[in-house]
Amino acid sequence: MIKIKPIALILTAIFSSSVLANNCIDSKDSFDDYDDTVKQASVRDLPTEYYVLSYSWAPRHCEKASDADKRPGGEDYLQCNSGRNFGYILHGLWPQGRIDNPHKYPTGYPRACEGEQPKIAKSVLQKYLCMTPSVSLLQHEYEYHGTCMHDESLETPQAYFDTALRLHQSNTFPEQQIFASDKSVEWLVKHNPHLTADAILYDNYSQEWRICYDSNFAVMSCPLK
Repeated sequence: MIKIKPIALILTAIFSSSVLANNCIDSKDSFDDYDDTVKQASVRDLPTEYYVLSYSWAPRHCEKASDADKRPGGEDYLQCNSGRNFGYILHGLWPQGRIDNPHKYPTGYPRACEGEQPKIAKSVLQKYLCMTPSVSLLQHEYEYHGTCMHDESLETPQAYFDTALRLHQSNTFPEQQIFASDKSVEWLVKHNPHLTADAILYDNYSQEWRICYDSNFAVMSCPLK
């Protein structure tokens, strides 16, 4: 995890989460084997003090996806081959550990707090497919992150995803992929007046943008380094 480094970049096009507020239910998106098993070794039932909303660039994922996974019925069909042209999507809403001791992998942040969870019905997940166009990813995000919300009333799939959706719909991203630079952060702040530069992080390894929120889901300065 890094702070922003200066790189020249010109941004013009705008992508808003509202653009994807169309119907993302697709009859060819029939992948059903999306409930993996949470191993006991993955469970870290630790307190949550703040949150990170993480955005990934869908075309980057699709470049790595197999042809089989991108065919109708495949795990990545909706995101990669349905013709919806997803750009930045919400990877997840991630509970984090102590604010005064930012996490250092693998022991510092909560994960899979309640272990293995039942498979979430597609009828529940469909509402969130424009935000995160993968039933497999949604199931994973709930099991590994949704079960660690600081407020137990937010630990049901619907409450967790509704919280993520509300935050997601307030954010605007450009249509093209952007990388770590002062210009990128300036663009994000300009097009998201509720954000401040110190609330935004970029992860070089995953090429994901992250926004920090406090326990009340107000934008906060990121404690991560």
